[in-house]
Amino acid sequence: MSMQSSDEEAVFSESDLSDSRASSRRGSSSRSRFAALALIPTMVYMGLVAVFVFIHHFIPMLTWFAILVMALVGLLSVAHAREMRLLAESPVARKSDVKAAAVTSGFYMGVGLLTLFATATAFVIGLAIYNRYVVQSFYFDEHRAYSNVLPTSLAGAHADAGVITFARGSHVDVTKSVGLLNNQRYCAAPIVGEGSIAHAEFWAVGVNCCDTVGDIWCDSISDNSARSGAVVSDDSSFFSDLSPAGKEFDSFRKAVRQSAAQFGMTLPKNPIMVRWTASPSSVASGYFWYGIGAWLLSTLAMFGVCAAFAILVETVTARAVKAQK
Repeated sequence: MSMQSSDEEAVFSESDLSDSRASSRRGSSSRSRFAALALIPTMVYMGLVAVFVFIHHFIPMLTWFAILVMALVGLLSVAHAREMRLLAESPVARKSDVKAAAVTSGFYMGVGLLTLFATATAFVIGLAIYNRYVVQSFYFDEHRAYSNVLPTSLAGAHADAGVITFARGSHVDVTKSVGLLNNQRYCAAPIVGEGSIAHAEFWAVGVNCCDTVGDIWCDSISDNSARSGAVVSDDSSFFSDLSPAGKEFDSFRKAVRQSAAQFGMTLPKNPIMVRWTASPSSVASGYFWYGIGAWLLSTLAMFGVCAAFAILVETVTARAVKAQK
């Protein structure tokens, strides 16, 4: 009787150990699928936006090729998931094959859909980051630099400017500044020489750095030694600004017009707007680092979305497998 009891305990022990190992393998497999579902689309997004930030300005065709390839990969993954689903629904399929197909199908469908989502999001966000930050960071090097420019000079004669260094005595007339509230406060003030003027060709602008009227402190306006302007480019791209404020350039132009109207000043057809600074190169590098920051923060947000979706896929898959038992 004692030996029989001992044998039964040994059988039960081996059975429990086998179940424990199977459960451990299932848990490890589930964790691996979760990691893949969360990380693969995130890496796709991160890589595609990196192409916009670092390569698109020089080789735009490479960007569109990468977008096309990753969209194709996502579609192929979805197609493979559909094929596995049809295999599971076959009347001759074994029960073990049905369970495996359900797991595999759910995984490939999740990867495919998330890859398509990451690719589409990378297209929109990557192009927005490129137009808003990267283009401006290269703008100064790719356009002419003018020096000793009088504020009374014609803006049209400097339409190809990237950086303008004004003549000594030039400054921003902070008393004629205006802040246009359009979700953010868009600030503008005329650049003048000695004495008061009734016409302004050049304007200093910035965001969230002024009062409604009469005071502005954007960039280096408070620095008496500053007399350079980093020109704000006119980017008319549809994706240049996705914020509710609309296009930044247009908002600056509205602020300029409001200031001119309020203080009785006349404007040329296309006044030149600049970031007033003592170091134009720091403005250029600032735009580029803003672009990198937007890229990294959006990648973190994409990982959060993918991780949440991965949890949903694993939950649905587990229920589908349980229903097959």
